[in-house]
Amino acid sequence: MARTPSSAAILALALLARAAAAEPQQPAKSIAVPSIAAATLPATGSVDGPAISGDVNTNIGETTLSASVKLAIPAGLGAELAVQTAMPTSDSGALFDNGDSIASGAQVSLAFTFANYELLPDNDPGVVRFEEALHKCQAVSASRLRDKARELDALRERQKKEGLQEGDAEKLAAREKSGCTYSESDAFWLAERARSRPFLASVRGTLGRSDAVFFDPGTLLPAPDMVQAGVSVAAGQYITSGMLVAGSFRWASGNVFGGAPANICHQIGVDALNQPITQCETGTLGTPVRGNLFRLALEVRQVVGNGLIWAPSASLSWADMGSPTFRAQLPLLLEVISNHEGQTPLMVGLTFGYAQGLGTATPAAQSFTIAGTLQTAFSLSKL
Repeated sequence: MARTPSSAAILALALLARAAAAEPQQPAKSIAVPSIAAATLPATGSVDGPAISGDVNTNIGETTLSASVKLAIPAGLGAELAVQTAMPTSDSGALFDNGDSIASGAQVSLAFTFANYELLPDNDPGVVRFEEALHKCQAVSASRLRDKARELDALRERQKKEGLQEGDAEKLAAREKSGCTYSESDAFWLAERARSRPFLASVRGTLGRSDAVFFDPGTLLPAPDMVQAGVSVAAGQYITSGMLVAGSFRWASGNVFGGAPANICHQIGVDALNQPITQCETGTLGTPVRGNLFRLALEVRQVVGNGLIWAPSASLSWADMGSPTFRAQLPLLLEVISNHEGQTPLMVGLTFGYAQGLGTATPAAQSFTIAGTLQTAFSLSKL
C-alpha cells in the first residue's frame, strides 16, 4: 500500500519550497573588486554597521596604499571616508586609473553612496514563474533546478542521437507529464528574473596633492605641486546577479602643466678654492598652472565563476592644456577567502593596463603595465 505523507512532512516540504522560492529574491551577489573605472561604487548587499576596508596595489615602480571607513544605513544610503598615499620610484605615473587615483603624495576623499537593495515582491511575475518551476520540478533551490535542467538537456541530447539508455524514455515522459521541461538556460534566466538587480550610484569629493616638484625656469627655485580638488559622479546597474555595468565622470581643478621629471642642477655657492658647488634635484622644469581636468570611463565587472572576477574598463582623460589619454585595463581577481559566514574576505590578482596618448605619434606616448592586487575588508565590530 502506498504511504500517505503526514501533515508534518507536508508542512516541511512547504517550508522548503518557500525557502527555495525566496532564494532568488536576495540582492544580487556582491562583486568585491576595486572599482577601476567607475569612482567608488557602494558594495552590493546590505551592511549591518560600519565596516573598514583596505587594499594594496603594487608594481615594480609604484606602491599605492588606501584605507577607507564605510557607513551604511538600511535605506540604501551610505558614506565613505578614505585616505590614499602613493610612493612611486619611477616616472610611470598612477597604475590604477580609477578616476580618483594618485601617482604620488596623499589624498583624502569623502563619498556619499546609494544602492537599492529592495527585494522583489512575492507577486512579481518573475518570482511567480520561478516558484512555479520549483514546484513542477520538486526543486528546493535555484541550483537544484539547474541540476535537473542539465539532466533533461543530457536526456534530450541522447534522444537526438538515438542513444537513449534503459529508463530514459520513462524519465522523459515523467518530465513532460510534470511540466518540468526547462533547459539549463531556461532555469538560469528563471532564477535571474526572480532576483532584484540593484542600481548603484555615488558622488565623491577629493582633496590632495602629489609629491611632484617644479623648478622655476628663471631662478631654478623648487616649488611644490598645487593642491587638487575634484568631484566624481558614478552610476552602475546590475544586468544579472553576477554582472555590473558602470560609468563615471570626473572633474577636477589642479595643475595641468606636464613634463617629464629630470635632474635639474644649479649652482648654490663656491668652495674655498672658489670652485662652484652644484646641487642636483629631480623635478619638472616649469611652473604649475591651474586648470580643469576631465575623465570619462566605462567599466564591466563580472563574476566568471569559481571565485574568479574580471573587470575590463576603458577611459578617456584630458586637461585644458594637454592631449587626451586613452586607458584600457583588465583586472583579474581570485577570491581566495569568501565573505560567507562572517569570514574576512581576501582577494588576490593581477591588473594589466595600457595607456596611449592621443594626438601624438611619439613612442613614449604609450605604455603597458602589470601589477599585483591584494584586497580585504573587515567589520569594525571585530576589531
